[in-house]
Formats: sequence, structure tokens, C-alpha cells
Amino acid sequence: MLPVKHFNFLKNLTFCFGSCVFMLSQLSAQIATFSEDFTGDSLVGWNTFGTGGTLDTVDDVYTMEAIQGSQSPYLNRPGSGPVTTMSDYTATISFDMINFKGGGASGASADFRMHTNGEDGRIEFKVNPWGNVNITHSDYRTSGGWTITNLAGDNALSVGTSNIQNGSSLTIQQKYTVSTDSFEWSYAFNDDALTSLYTNSLGATGSDGFGDTITGISFQSNAKMVEISYGQWSDVSPAAEIDITSFSVVVPEPNTYALIAGMLVLSSVVIRRRK
Repeated sequence: MLPVKHFNFLKNLTFCFGSCVFMLSQLSAQIATFSEDFTGDSLVGWNTFGTGGTLDTVDDVYTMEAIQGSQSPYLNRPGSGPVTTMSDYTATISFDMINFKGGGASGASADFRMHTNGEDGRIEFKVNPWGNVNITHSDYRTSGGWTITNLAGDNALSVGTSNIQNGSSLTIQQKYTVSTDSFEWSYAFNDDALTSLYTNSLGATGSDGFGDTITGISFQSNAKMVEISYGQWSDVSPAAEIDITSFSVVVPEPNTYALIAGMLVLSSVVIRRRK
């Protein structure tokens, strides 16, 4: 039989490790990380509604056709909250602009929107067929917020209307940093490197900041972690169409390492006390 002091040491050490393992399991369960390349025959973890959204299992894309008069196609992923620890994250979506820029009355033209939601706030990134971008932050608690319109001027993404073209690929990245409570939006065409488009931080948002988006305290029951929609302005045919090729949210896990470090510190304290 173990001496009492050895037994107590093992008991305390087991408790330390068990507590950290529990915290790690809780953290891992709450991390809002996913990567989707639309391979396979089903959209596990996603919700769809509206008309014009189709999973293409041959080309491994999610096709969105936006026809005016019908409910726009939506693709969303529910949150897994509550999330009690804020985290940095990077959301990246790429899609092929099959019939994105149709030329107004002479063709199909639609707005692409990406929403990210938290318990107390929502971010909308919208780009139209001419490369004009609007970014909106809505505060659920105060009914306040702001909108940046005509971001960086008309054709911000098109660089003289040369890049927003049917058949091109567009990547949009939204990056959130906890330490500065700030977002940065970037974009890239085809295989080009990402170009920073706009950065917004706490100073531009008031006291609420952004600390409630995706990795905020929890998700409202009716809010989705991420949501994509595609809405057409006119009823011309063929409909505006995009093929989403990939979508991911990456949340680094610095807190995991902090917990491991804490576990080691606790263990060393127990060992020192044993001595």
C-alpha cells in the first residue's frame, strides 16, 4: 500500500491532469474551425434554403443561381456555442464567377454576401458585380452599428474593371484579431496573392467593438456562425451564377498551449509541495 503522502500526491496530480483534460475537451468542442471543399455527396454540418443552391458532386462545388422573384439561395453553418473564450480566427471563401457580371439590364447581376454572427453582433461583407464593396456591423444589443459604403471607391476589387469578370475566381478573407479587437478584409483573384482591402478596429466601432463575432460568448438561437447568400437584381436569363469551391474558418488554439503550460505549472506546484 502507498504511503499517505504518496497517495495524496498522486491524487492531486491526477486531479490537475483531469481538470486540464476537461478544459481542453471543452475548448476543443467550442472551437469554430472547419474546412469545406465540397467533395462527397452531402453537406454535413451545413444548412441550405431558398432556391438555386445545388451541390455539384462531379465538379466538387456548391453552385448558387440567383433568380429575381425567387428566394435567394443561402448556405449557412450553425454555431456551436457557448464559447467562453475569445479567439483569433480567419474565414476564407473562394468561388468561381460563372455569370457574376452580366451588365445590369442586359444580363444577370447579383450581390454576393457573407455574414458572420455572434450573440451580440453581425458582420456583412457584400460585393457587387462591379467590385464595389459594402461592410456592415450590426450591434444586436444596442440596435446600433455602422456601414462602410463604396469601400475604397467604385471598382475597389476590379482595378479598372479588369478583374471582376465572368469565369474568374475570387477569394475573400476575413481575419479577426482579439488583441486589437479588429477585422481585416483581403481579396485575391485567381492564383494571385491576397491584397488587403480594409481594416477596422475598436476605435471605429464604439465601446462594443467586434468581440461577439463567431468566437464570441455564444450564438443567438436563430443566428448562424457563417452564412452565404447570392441575390440577383433582375429577372434576366441566364441567372447570375457562382460556384463556391472552398470555404474555411481557422481558429488557432493558443489557449490550448496556455492550458498545457498551466497544467505543467500545477504539476510542479504539487511536486514541490510533496518535497
